[in-house]
Amino acid sequence: MPYSDPLAYFLTWTTYGTWLPGDQRGWFNKPGEWHKADDHRQMVASLLMAEDACVLNADQREIVEATIRRHCQVRSWALHAVNLPVQSCSCGSHCAWIQT
Repeated sequence: MPYSDPLAYFLTWTTYGTWLPGDQRGWFNKPGEWHKADDHRQMVASLLMAEDACVLNADQREIVEATIRRHCQVRSWALHAVNLPVQSCSCGSHCAWIQT
C-alpha cells in the first residue's frame, strides 16, 4: 500500500544571490530546464539584485542548524545530517512515524 506521507526529506537550497541565472555551474530556469553558463545573464542578474548576496557567518549557520534541529524535534523526525557551508544549506531527515 502506498504511503500518503513522505518517508523522508532531503532539502538543499542556496542563499540569496549565491547562484544566479547564468552561473558558471549552470542553472535552472524552471524544473527540468537546465541552462549552461552565460556570463552576460549572470551580470544582468547581479545588477538586478535588491541587496548583496547572503553569505552566512558562523552565528547565522548556528541559528539555521538549531532551527532545523528544533523543527525535526517538534515533528518527531529523525535528523540524519545537516551541512551548512556559507552559501547553502542541506539536511536530510526521516519523517515516517508509527501511529498507534
